[in-house]
Amino acid sequence: MKRIVFFVIAAAMCARLPGVYAQDLSEPDEQSVLQKARDKYGRTAEPSDPSSATDPSDAEDSGRPFSPFVFSFVPGIQFPPFGLYDTSAAFGWIGSGVGNVEGIQASGVFNLARDVEGFQGSGVFNIARDVEGFQGSGVFNIARDVEGFQGSGVFNIARKVEGFQASGVFNIADTVDGGMVAGVFNAAERVSGPMIGLVNVADRLDGVALGLVNIIGNGVNEIGLQYIPAEDMTYLAYRTGTASLYSVYYGGVGSEDWFVDSDSLVVGLGWGHRIRIGDGGLDFEVCAEQELYADRRAAMETAADADDEDAFLALIRPYPSVRAALNIPVLGFKAVLGIETDFDVPAWGSYVPDRLRASSFRTGGWSGDAWGLEFTAWPKVFLGLSF
Repeated sequence: MKRIVFFVIAAAMCARLPGVYAQDLSEPDEQSVLQKARDKYGRTAEPSDPSSATDPSDAEDSGRPFSPFVFSFVPGIQFPPFGLYDTSAAFGWIGSGVGNVEGIQASGVFNLARDVEGFQGSGVFNIARDVEGFQGSGVFNIARDVEGFQGSGVFNIARKVEGFQASGVFNIADTVDGGMVAGVFNAAERVSGPMIGLVNVADRLDGVALGLVNIIGNGVNEIGLQYIPAEDMTYLAYRTGTASLYSVYYGGVGSEDWFVDSDSLVVGLGWGHRIRIGDGGLDFEVCAEQELYADRRAAMETAADADDEDAFLALIRPYPSVRAALNIPVLGFKAVLGIETDFDVPAWGSYVPDRLRASSFRTGGWSGDAWGLEFTAWPKVFLGLSF
């Protein structure tokens, strides 16, 4: 019974800790950690009076006593007892709460600190105002300014990061000078460096965005239609990323299949680079295309149902395709004129479908070899619109 009471009291103290430390850590008193982060770290402006800013390394001016080390079960149940200390080493079983840390702060569950110069690590979460060094946890990190690395298993939130921000699920920051990597999404106002995640969102990106969807204010995010007369095929494409490097996903069918079926379906994906020319541009794209006619889709479905991975993969035989296109602004959208070239590469087992073995310039295409590979090229003109 005494043991149960002890842990109940300990849990209650843990639940009240963010409020106990909120005043000293300058944390807002809100309902949730995420709301605190948004209000405090996401949009807070710099102090108008530079003299009011606190130097995180100026521990002797903090007004708090200094201890070389602090050991705690939970903040408040600690050695040295009774008080909030600046320290070089803070360790806790459940949690650790201190003022300024110049060294290391580590605990099994959470850490709370004002400013950290060095390392702050825990199993669940870390909260600090400014971090110079490394802030890492198994679940989440929250900080105002980070100089170094902020990493967690679930999410990171910071106002300004000079270094790198990495998490298993998402990262949020106002500005990042370095890069962001997340398992699901990254969101920031301005980033200098790479953004890597399934979804990347930024007002401005000076770098590259690698993801399935990239919504970049100064980047490429558009839907396009293109028609290739030589094939009598119409394609719908989605381009997302930056001018330096964007992703393109597309699919097309023959005119006879419009709104009827997908017997002539061809899909593709690739990477592109845009040279901006005024409000328009010149695009260069390198892609891989695969026909998904009805018989191939049926064979793939049969292999999948039988859990025959080798048979399934054997049915995927993409062929290379490259294109160059000029985008010309017209009445709020862009008119597109370009050339696409599909390639047969026998050594790779990559063959262009019969329907697409057409050229706007020469019957039978062009044959040759490069880097020891024989190929046949099928160049054709296309027209399009992008929005």
